[in-house]
Amino acid sequence: MRRPGRCAGIWRRDDELVVAVVSRGLNVLEAFSVPVLRRPGGLEDALAEVGRKVGRAPAVVAPWAGEAAVRCVRGPKVASREAASAAAWEMQALLSGRPQAYVVRHAVLGAGENFTDILAAAVPEDAVRAAVQPARGRLRLLAVDAEPCALWRAARLAGAAPAEEGPVAIACAGGPGTSVVVGRRAPEFVRVLPPAEGTQEIRRTLSYYESQMDARIARRYWAGPEVPEGFVPLDLGPGGARYAVAAGLAAWPYLEPRMSFLTSEMREDARARSVLPWVLCGVVFACALGLGEIALTFRGEAGRLARE
Repeated sequence: MRRPGRCAGIWRRDDELVVAVVSRGLNVLEAFSVPVLRRPGGLEDALAEVGRKVGRAPAVVAPWAGEAAVRCVRGPKVASREAASAAAWEMQALLSGRPQAYVVRHAVLGAGENFTDILAAAVPEDAVRAAVQPARGRLRLLAVDAEPCALWRAARLAGAAPAEEGPVAIACAGGPGTSVVVGRRAPEFVRVLPPAEGTQEIRRTLSYYESQMDARIARRYWAGPEVPEGFVPLDLGPGGARYAVAAGLAAWPYLEPRMSFLTSEMREDARARSVLPWVLCGVVFACALGLGEIALTFRGEAGRLARE
């Protein structure tokens, strides 16, 4: 994959778009927010404003809505091409009985002598389309990624992960759900809680991890404003912890784990829309060139008749 010189990450939190731009050298170049007005076209206008500010930088977003299902799976050692089947099987078992269509993706976290660790995720297809459609013609959309992946990449940007002293937890609230990620060298435990759940449910989730893994969490980081008691802010410099998720999304081309919920149909559509303006320019230029040649022909003919 060709890595761009810089990339923008866009995370929707309540009525604003939180944006960070990260360079190939893993520096946070800028961070800002754009309000989303509660009116028809408000999201499209906000994305257009972001597009004007980030210029030609490609952008990575997380789904604006829709309940994602994310799990860390340890299975037998398999080839990379077989990991997709393992992820699909895990998500099928988790989502059985749900009527809507899901886009399933995976990332290989690591492998041992006889096992493979996989991060499997599923997002409703409608939620992916809802993130893609408003961005058309306003952003160079590179990927639609899962929020937990962005959290772990943000921890890597901040130097909080990988952790040698013990597992670290990163949590945030404000997107379509409350994401919780725990791990040492890579994510080991991931949950996306319903958005209505408070910090007490996050603490219960972390206690569950400690009891199941027989390990004590060394540090608890919060990616966002209003840091709860018992957590420390995941500070990435410009903008502070408020922009951590956006910075993690922006680090998509440079750090693992990463996945993209764009389907081949969505990618082809985005590519066609990005090429269409240049095709139209070519048609207009060709028409102008053709008209110019016709004008020169008539001018030459008129000159000839005048001489006669």
